[in-house]
Amino acid sequence: MGSPDSLTLMPLKIARYDDEDMNKRSDEEQKTYKITDSNYSAYPFKAKLDPSNSWTAPFVTNHKYRIYFD
Repeated sequence: MGSPDSLTLMPLKIARYDDEDMNKRSDEEQKTYKITDSNYSAYPFKAKLDPSNSWTAPFVTNHKYRIYFD
């Protein structure tokens, strides 16, 4: 894995991924869900703002999320 600097300027992608919803899907539907871009919200990297060099995203408690960097 690269250094934290390797994530600079990469957007953060987040999709809701609750067990209750995923358990209703077949394995193939789950795979399709994971790779479909429209299921994710993208949060851009915020350079030189307060707080500096970060991503800002809202989360709702008691939910699970799938998160990755583009």
